[in-house]
Parts: sequence; C-alpha cells; structure tokens
Amino acid sequence: MNLSQRYLRGRAVPESVRWVTNQNSRWGSATPAERTIRLSDKLIGMPEWVVDYVLLHELTHLLVASHGPRFWAEMAGYADLERAKAFLDGVSYATSRGLPAGTGSAEDSPED
Repeated sequence: MNLSQRYLRGRAVPESVRWVTNQNSRWGSATPAERTIRLSDKLIGMPEWVVDYVLLHELTHLLVASHGPRFWAEMAGYADLERAKAFLDGVSYATSRGLPAGTGSAEDSPED
C-alpha cells in the first residue's frame, strides 16, 4: 500500500524517489520545493519496516519542513516508528565504531 495514502491521507506526492550512493550521514533527504526524495543505498537490505519508516519520514517532510510537534504528529500513525528509529540508531552507533554493517543476525549470535 502507498505510504502517503495510508499515513498521510495521500497529501505527500513526490515528483521522484530515488536511491543515491552519496549520503553518508543521512538515511534519506527531501527537497520540498522540488518534491524530490533521495534514499541512501545503505538502507538496501534493511528490514522493510525500516525502509518504510525512512520513506514515510521523507514524505512527511514534503508537508512539514521541521522536526517539530506537527511533523511527529503526522508520523504518529506508523506502528513501527520507535522500533525503526531505534534500529537506525543502533546501526549508526555500530558503524560509527567501525563495526561492519550486515555481518550477522540474531540467529548467528552465540547462545549464553
């Protein structure tokens, strides 16, 4: 289902959404004046609910520029909001310390 339809009543309609390789400090970005969205290729392979969160975040920026209360009110309907933010915070934390991304999963972890 279209994220804008489902969460933003169809109000966010981008001209383009594309993957980019040059975003090293952001998961996504939007240019509201041009109605364009760019998603970092570092999201490829992440869970769908994480990619959906980033795309919905950028769609919301087409409606609200800042991260103020109105922005988060628009995002509030996304059930995995806090989970996705925590996931991305964890990835950022790990990669900032030189840990390679995507090298394992919970199934690969040793048992205690």
